[in-house]
Formats: sequence, C-alpha cells, structure tokens
Amino acid sequence: MKIKIEEMVHEGTATEIMKQFWAQSFDPGEFANVENYLHFLQENFTRMTDLPCDLPQGSTEQRAKCMIMQLAKVGALELLEG
Repeated sequence: MKIKIEEMVHEGTATEIMKQFWAQSFDPGEFANVENYLHFLQENFTRMTDLPCDLPQGSTEQRAKCMIMQLAKVGALELLEG
C-alpha cells in the first residue's frame, strides 16, 4: 500500500502505515498499541466529519486498511497504490 498526505509518501502494509502515523503524530507511549491508536482515529474521524466510521472486527491489518480507505474518501490522504 502506498499513500500520500500533503507531500509526504507512506509505504508498507496498512498496519505499518498506521505505525508511521502514530510515531510521527504522538508520543509513542500515549497509546499502548496500534489498536488503541486506530480506536482514537476512528473516534476523531466521526467527531470531525459527522460520518460513521465502522471498522471491521477482523485483524489489525483489516482495520487499518479500512481506516485508510475512510480517510481517503474524505480527502485526508491520497491512495497511490492499494
């Protein structure tokens, strides 16, 4: 997967990209794991867009990919490769 946010390109699995976001945006100790970070993003997405953000009950990778797709739908990032 490859995405672009402003001029920065992120590449890897959806989980790896979420880990990159987490490391760049927050003190790594603020969230216990990527799942906690995804939950934070999910709540903020709904609060800021007034749109539902239902993530699947599957693996972390499935949830991370769905979150990236939700962000792409509202123009928060550009999906370069799925």
